[in-house]
Amino acid sequence: MQASENEIQALLQIQEADIIAINAEKKLAELPQRAQLQALAEKKKSVLEKLAQVTKMHDAARRKFTSIEDERAILLRKQEDTQAKIDASSGDFRAVQSLTRDMGGIAKRLSTLEGEFTASKEKLDQVKAVKGQVEGAIQALDEQALRIRDSFQRDAAELKAQAEEARGKSERFAVDVSPAVMKQYANAARRGGGMGIARLIDDRCSTCRNTIDANRMLMVKREAPLSSCPSCGRLLIVS
Repeated sequence: MQASENEIQALLQIQEADIIAINAEKKLAELPQRAQLQALAEKKKSVLEKLAQVTKMHDAARRKFTSIEDERAILLRKQEDTQAKIDASSGDFRAVQSLTRDMGGIAKRLSTLEGEFTASKEKLDQVKAVKGQVEGAIQALDEQALRIRDSFQRDAAELKAQAEEARGKSERFAVDVSPAVMKQYANAARRGGGMGIARLIDDRCSTCRNTIDANRMLMVKREAPLSSCPSCGRLLIVS
């Protein structure tokens, strides 16, 4: 295959740049942060479901506590009003007797409410604490995701820059290679995972390491300085 020394050197530079670009793009595709962010998103979804459940419990506990608190306040005011009426009806035995019965009922209900108030307050405090813990877990997940996302953006930007720089270098050297040779190199590189050119070392291809038999070796040497490996199809530099 007809190729100048300048073209061969250009092909080697192209391959070096292509391999850098391929490796950078492979690393970019395999950055672990993608899987980490996905795992965090799934975990957050589960925690958000937990938060929804706890929020319902918190709202129910709050309504219960508020209801008891409101009734307690009403009864305390009623107790004060009833006592005031008793004080004002000191000469009316029947009125005082009736109001005293009312005071007894109020006191009994207040006594019951005190227990309910304490239990309701404890329940509300417990649920509020759990709700705070769940909200804290969500915040921690968001902060962790932000750190991972920042790390991903930095790593991705660096790898993209490496790939772009290498591709640019490859394109600059490609102008020094004839279209026919460049086409063969591109096809060989596509088949060889980015390795489109190798060297003949003794009777072997330096890349696939397969031995070239004597008959094919004659053909390879006749095509010097650039042939192709009968086994892997890569361009073969024949010194």
